[in-house]
Amino acid sequence: MSRVIWFATLGVLLGSTRAGAQLCTGAPSFRRPVQVSVGALFNSEAKSLVAGLAVGSHGVFGEGQLGTTYHDALDGSSFDFGAGVGYQLTLDKQARAQVCPMAGVGFVSGPKNIQGSGNGYSETDVQLGLAAGVVVLRAKQVQLVPTASIAYAHASGNLENAFGVGTSYSASFGIFGLGMGVEFSRQVSLIPAVSIPFNVRGAHTSWGFTVAVNMTGAH
Repeated sequence: MSRVIWFATLGVLLGSTRAGAQLCTGAPSFRRPVQVSVGALFNSEAKSLVAGLAVGSHGVFGEGQLGTTYHDALDGSSFDFGAGVGYQLTLDKQARAQVCPMAGVGFVSGPKNIQGSGNGYSETDVQLGLAAGVVVLRAKQVQLVPTASIAYAHASGNLENAFGVGTSYSASFGIFGLGMGVEFSRQVSLIPAVSIPFNVRGAHTSWGFTVAVNMTGAH
């Protein structure tokens, strides 16, 4: 059942790992908190789309997310929503390096009536992690920020049959992530990333990208 749980957690967990708009996630920082983002995630067995709204400051930041994941093996889609929060720790006077402890929670609804069986799936996910970003190039219009993250994740799923009888499952595992934030004019960032699960059977490395746009107060 760990593979089914991983299908469902793909969108919410990976989206929550970004958890806001700061250097440690590859996104542009800002003075006043408004940033929107869209992203896509893929592996060999699932495909996710995620949209987010982030708020933040020089310290605390967070993001709410909505998304959907199509699960190839189950021939169905889930509705995913979640939120993440974190705290920015700047490591140098030039603000070129940051470390951010982060936490996230996600909820998955579906797929429903899996392959006509009447079975439906739901899930709750929790994770704790740490992300870091370092500016390797800071030009007038472009900034490059490679990032790395590691997180502990716990997923609790419930498979309910057509008669309303549910069977619960759970799995705990780790997620290691690498990304590269490419920031244009302190307003828009393109963030390609890879996510590697570990200590769980049947999970697959996922690739994806996020586009984040500052709406006000970039610095």
